[in-house]
Amino acid sequence: MRVDSLAPLAPPSRLERLILSNVRVRDRRLAPLLGLSRLAEIRLPKFFPAEEVAALRRAFPSAKGSWEVD
Repeated sequence: MRVDSLAPLAPPSRLERLILSNVRVRDRRLAPLLGLSRLAEIRLPKFFPAEEVAALRRAFPSAKGSWEVD
């Protein structure tokens, strides 16, 4: 599956789990997720740039999941 952006998931949201195992995001940005304060589990494909993944890790240091980088 391909989507243009993750912006539709941006706050306000009560999202606690995000699994993007077979999703390709055209803009390759994770920034829209940074305000999702309830995220406890995140699973990402090996597709996003390292700096995007690093920012998400800093925002959710205790989140469980897989955090692979391109």
